[in-house]
Amino acid sequence: MCEVEEETGWRPRTMRHLVTYQPAIGTLDHPPDIYLAHGADLTDTRPDINEAEMIRWVPLDEAMRMIDPGEIVGAATVVGVYRALLEDRGLVADRTPESADLRSPNSSTPPTRSRADPAAPSDQQPCGARQASCA
Repeated sequence: MCEVEEETGWRPRTMRHLVTYQPAIGTLDHPPDIYLAHGADLTDTRPDINEAEMIRWVPLDEAMRMIDPGEIVGAATVVGVYRALLEDRGLVADRTPESADLRSPNSSTPPTRSRADPAAPSDQQPCGARQASCA
């Protein structure tokens, strides 16, 4: 969770394991875990400029469309987007029935704005370098 906040400036409210994948069998022995977050609170943390080129709210269907023209190329993001789409469409089961609620007792309501899109609905997730640790 702290990786997401450090890299995006947003603190996820709930997170659950989405998928583990092996990006380079035989070359690397470190399969990353990808997490899916729902809801986030904007924090005072300034995003690490070395971690993400851009942070903005992206609906899942739009993220999928961004893959083919090469707007999203990071392997973990591509894997995470496709896995989330499969679950969203009921083509694979959600393997973890409950999400961990990460909100503090004094947490505010779900975010309705992002740094780039003031009209972003709260069910959209920030897209950026959070891919390797908490997608």
